[in-house]
Amino acid sequence: RLLAIERSTSIGSVAVLRGGERVFLRREPLRMLEGPDACGMVDAALSALRLAPADIDRFAVGLGRGSFSGIRSA
Repeated sequence: RLLAIERSTSIGSVAVLRGGERVFLRREPLRMLEGPDACGMVDAALSALRLAPADIDRFAVGLGRGSFSGIRSA
């Protein structure tokens, strides 16, 4: 299972892929992801799929040309 997090652009997203197939995707304007609830989308993904953090095999983050703070937080 792969957990992908994108926070370097104006639209942040979290996706989970299993065997190369996307099984979860959620996108939100980045302003919705700021502050203490920045990990809320990751929690929502894991909860929706009934996964624990230990169930994730790989992680991917966007390293685009966007917000440096967003890249660091992802």
